[in-house]
Amino acid sequence: AALPAEVPHLACCVYAEALRCLPAMVRLWWNNQDKRVSGVVERFTSRHASPVLAQEIAAVQATGRRIHDMTVRARPAAREVVATYNVEEVYMELVVTLPPNHPLGPVAVECGKRVGVASQQWWNWMLQLSTFLTHQNGSIMDGLALWKSNVDKRFEGAVTCLFC
Repeated sequence: AALPAEVPHLACCVYAEALRCLPAMVRLWWNNQDKRVSGVVERFTSRHASPVLAQEIAAVQATGRRIHDMTVRARPAAREVVATYNVEEVYMELVVTLPPNHPLGPVAVECGKRVGVASQQWWNWMLQLSTFLTHQNGSIMDGLALWKSNVDKRFEGAVTCLFC
């Protein structure tokens, strides 16, 4: 029996919504598929779903989000989101880059600039953000909010040394 015409459309809508709301779950499912199925899913996602999901970057660009001491801007053509955090003598910038098969492939989290932060502390924050974006079902903005929260905790109540 032939499928009704709306079933493939519904399946695509459900898949796109799963990618948006449950990216880690879809990634886990995809990683457990045989090579043939994972290849078909990756091609479909790269061609049809990822460009739609990359609109998340365009949405960031449109709002020019600023959350207290953090500014978030987008580079849609490069599929990047840049977050900057600036408090007193501390300046940090990180870049989140989406792969062509987003969210199946892992995002890249890179250090833009950092002033006033030890490299070990910076590495820990980058690892936390990368882990969140890879293994949790949250958006890039959710991950950046977590990163900001961790940075805020580090500098909460910190007294500026006049001699340092």
